[in-house]
Amino acid sequence: MNALADELSALGLQTAAIDPYARDESGCGEYPPEAAVQARTAAEVQKVLAYSRQRRIPVVPRGAGSGKSGGALAERGGIVLSLEKLDRMMDLAGEMAVLQSNLQRSLQGLGEAGRESLEVHHELARDGGAGRDEEPE
Repeated sequence: MNALADELSALGLQTAAIDPYARDESGCGEYPPEAAVQARTAAEVQKVLAYSRQRRIPVVPRGAGSGKSGGALAERGGIVLSLEKLDRMMDLAGEMAVLQSNLQRSLQGLGEAGRESLEVHHELARDGGAGRDEEPE
């Protein structure tokens, strides 16, 4: 581990070996990052981005590394932010889509009150559920 990886670990982030993140399927060469973080939650992604912005360290988001264009390569060093551990987030996104679809069907035919309720639902979904305890006006 290096100093950057140590700092990221001290923030409670799961760091990983650098070597697997030095290349992707593009064949464009090897570009080892200074550190690799395997984010497990949206809060960890936010923590990495806030840390990197404050220190002006480049971040390269990475999925499976199967891309053919070199987009997952850390050409300027920095932090590779692996999103491969965010599987649960994808499950939640799918569940939200089903819930939203069910809500839309339920609100059909309710007129203006139903449309207003749906708009509030969309606003809450966009804000990540902020204000869940507040009553809509």
